[in-house]
Amino acid sequence: MSATITLLSRPLGPVKHLLAAVLVGLLDSGSAVADASDWLPLAVGNSWTYGHRYHEYGNGKDRSQWTNYTAQFSTLGTPQFTLSVLRTEVIDGHTYFVISDMPEYWPPVPPQFIAGKKLRWVGDQLMERTADGEQALFRFGGASGASGASGEVSYTVPTSEGTLRVSARESHSKHTHDNHFSFSGGAEAAGPSNWYELLGGDSGATGESGVMVGLGAGIIFLKDFGVQQCQMALYSGDAPLFKNIQKAKHAVLDGRTVTVREAKAAAGQASSSDATSIERLSWGLIKQEGRE
Repeated sequence: MSATITLLSRPLGPVKHLLAAVLVGLLDSGSAVADASDWLPLAVGNSWTYGHRYHEYGNGKDRSQWTNYTAQFSTLGTPQFTLSVLRTEVIDGHTYFVISDMPEYWPPVPPQFIAGKKLRWVGDQLMERTADGEQALFRFGGASGASGASGEVSYTVPTSEGTLRVSARESHSKHTHDNHFSFSGGAEAAGPSNWYELLGGDSGATGESGVMVGLGAGIIFLKDFGVQQCQMALYSGDAPLFKNIQKAKHAVLDGRTVTVREAKAAAGQASSSDATSIERLSWGLIKQEGRE
């Protein structure tokens, strides 16, 4: 965050210099910079409720194995589920927050989703505990423009199925503040799908019909909320062969229910007013102190 403190044109006395120094020190100390963990507030008891849309075009018979999902879909429309931070668990001296898993007999979710994972924050990286140790699938540092005007950063994550390429882009406006991650390469980019296995398992692969197949996979984090949306889709030309989408409805954070709309509004207001509010505060304090 950057802000400008405008001082009075006349010389400042010792007290005024001290006040100005304190304000500058506050800005430089990082106290006004949000913690990376705000992208996913991890605390026991926090929860997120999502709608889950899953459809395989032309292969609907496979949905019959997910009885709970299909029963809810037929009666209530888009099925919903809630993920909770169940507990903490210490592994190799590190404390992880354990996220509950998906309901039984539901379609699988993209592997990037937080369901069933053990997570912890290390600086600006969200670490996941895996059978092989730790991996930082989500890295938030530098995604606000430090790497270029586009605000995008790219990195790779090694997996047993190959290298996963990740692109991160932070969106910061008066309407919202979110961070988009997109994935390509590696089996994790697509996850389990009958269509994916049938058509060869690679983005850009050619299916039995000779049609080129494209894969889209991504996840969006909303500031001070958590995962807003996670999805993957496999396309044949312009036609989707399957869609798998988890879209947030609301969260319960520190005992308070927060809707996506409320979180977006709050994040947008903070992003558009942080610098100006600090500038106005410092200017007003210095002017007031000068009159005393």
